Amino acid sequence: MARELLYDQPEWALVLGAIGLFLLAAEAGFRVGRRSRTRADGTTQAQVGTVEGAVLGLLGLLLGFTFSMALSRYETRTGLVLKEANAIGTAYLRTRLLPEPQRSAIPHLLRQYVDLRLTAFDEQQAPEAVEGAVRQSEQLQDRLWEEAVAAAQPPSVTTALFLGSLNDVLDVHSMRLTARQNHVPEIVLILLMLVGALALGVFGYGCGQANQRTTPLTIMLSILIGLVLLVIFDLDRPRRGFITVSQDSMRSLREGMNRPCP
Repeated sequence: MARELLYDQPEWALVLGAIGLFLLAAEAGFRVGRRSRTRADGTTQAQVGTVEGAVLGLLGLLLGFTFSMALSRYETRTGLVLKEANAIGTAYLRTRLLPEPQRSAIPHLLRQYVDLRLTAFDEQQAPEAVEGAVRQSEQLQDRLWEEAVAAAQPPSVTTALFLGSLNDVLDVHSMRLTARQNHVPEIVLILLMLVGALALGVFGYGCGQANQRTTPLTIMLSILIGLVLLVIFDLDRPRRGFITVSQDSMRSLREGMNRPCP
């Protein structure tokens, strides 16, 4: 899959770059506004104020829209962790309905499968280790299905129940991989930063028209927008940053698998 430029960059570098862009835009707008101040009248200043409010409103709308997109993707990834843990747990319990030797073999394979899934979605693992764990988990899926098909000869209601639960496990695997790769489109983030720079530029232009520097307010506004961007970037990157997808459901499942059956 082709990687996007912004997605591969560190979050702090993107945010600092955005803040720097906002400050430069504000300074450029201030200087242009101060130069044209002698030609401006009250009507022009009122129009500048209207445009400034409209652009800041558009920026707020885009920030809220993009934040909602990133949060929705984060919640989807978090929900799929619980869904996969429930699917594997159900399949693990239904192995008791299978005949031997699958009744003993498949639980062991499922425990290996959970270990691989934890590695595949561990933010501390190197990309090579993650890709290797994904490949191994897909190979293990083939083995699990072969064992399940062997247990279903001859077909029975109990083996059909297990096959249904195992099919759910395989489906969630694909859903989690897709959800991890599904992030906010790069063009949306670029548009957001450009509108932010435009908003600060118009703000600086208005200050230049009034010939009054508002450096603390400009810096505060730039940092505030940068912090919102930081949260958006963080939510959109499941394997790095401060906000990561918790694997507690899968870890609890693995601990439960280690306990002896009653």
